[in-house]
Amino acid sequence: MITFHFFSQHQLSLLVQTLLQAQRLLDVQLLKQYVTDTEQIKLNEQLAAAETRATKDATVQRVARQFKHLGAVEIPQQQAIVQQAERLPLKLYRAGVEVNLQDADVSPVWRAQMLNNLMRLKVTNPVSFRFLDNKLYQATPAQLQDVSETVVAQILEQQLQDQFGQKDPIEVQQLQQMIQTVLQLLFPFVDQIIHDPAQWFTVFTKMQEPDFDIQTVATEIRRWLLPIEQILQALVN
Repeated sequence: MITFHFFSQHQLSLLVQTLLQAQRLLDVQLLKQYVTDTEQIKLNEQLAAAETRATKDATVQRVARQFKHLGAVEIPQQQAIVQQAERLPLKLYRAGVEVNLQDADVSPVWRAQMLNNLMRLKVTNPVSFRFLDNKLYQATPAQLQDVSETVVAQILEQQLQDQFGQKDPIEVQQLQQMIQTVLQLLFPFVDQIIHDPAQWFTVFTKMQEPDFDIQTVATEIRRWLLPIEQILQALVN
């Protein structure tokens, strides 16, 4: 999914048409929060027509079935289905998400992404989801906080700029991406899990070193980094 805030109003119509032609229906849903009430009426009409056509499409029906049974597919193959599912009509997408959020056989990477999508769609109905600890929790997506807005994320970003701002930009980018990946997998409990951002930041920097040994990390941090390491490795195996 993409971010739309940088599009000016006169570009919005072109963007909508481009997304509809590409059948990126979930992205079009996200546009609703950036348009006026009058524009939203037209957008809803266009979206409803596109979703009606899509629902009758045999390929869309096949993707919807695959998505709803995502856990039956090997983890390395799940990504392609997840990406295709983001082109589904909202009703079909949410039906699959409700199942996948609780399925232990769905990679936590995709479960976190799905919950994040529901947050961005401002879904007000509570959902149950399985977290990294394999326990089920309940949350109202519209009430969740974006990872970038958490206190921890802002502290880590400031430390990154303070300590690495003048260093190799590629090195900084790699570190930034690693931090963001970990935080996304800790969503929506980032601030509840990371009590000492400075300590975590030190670990993040050490993880860049070739001789890094995760067994030397404090237990309360290793508890989360070990499964995350295994989860990310499973995506490519």
